[in-house]
Amino acid sequence: MELIELHILQSFPISCLNRDDVGSPKTAVFGGVNRPRISSQSLKRAIREFAQDNSPGARFGGQGAKLIVQPLAAALKEHGVVDEQAAADHAANIADKLAKLDAKADEPQVGTLTFLAPSEIDSIAKRVAELLKTNPKSKDDGATSHAQRHYRSDCSRGWNRQT
Repeated sequence: MELIELHILQSFPISCLNRDDVGSPKTAVFGGVNRPRISSQSLKRAIREFAQDNSPGARFGGQGAKLIVQPLAAALKEHGVVDEQAAADHAANIADKLAKLDAKADEPQVGTLTFLAPSEIDSIAKRVAELLKTNPKSKDDGATSHAQRHYRSDCSRGWNRQT
């Protein structure tokens, strides 16, 4: 896969597209003049929302969330892990390897915002289910390492978007 990086200069009409932490419009000095500035974070968020609205099931149709254990457990059940507790345990183990579980939370969730597209959740669950079928007593070490490799390779391609 090739990486294409775009650097874009774009004009916007006079408006306040985003603000800083004290509520003032973001600005930058350019050409000796104080001009309005749009943060890259603001642009990336707009791109993600556009992608989610226009193709909800597509590659970027996922959402950033701390609650990734439940979707992983549901996907594991869809791929043949019949025991609900086993699916929840494996999902929690995978989530812990990807982003560390939050021990203080009431329900299983990771401590940091994690972006997983539906196709990524499905891919991880499918591989875990395959490994569990070949070795049902496994502690899913192979599955979690697959999930880590899969997720980290996606992150290196810039698919781990956080707001």
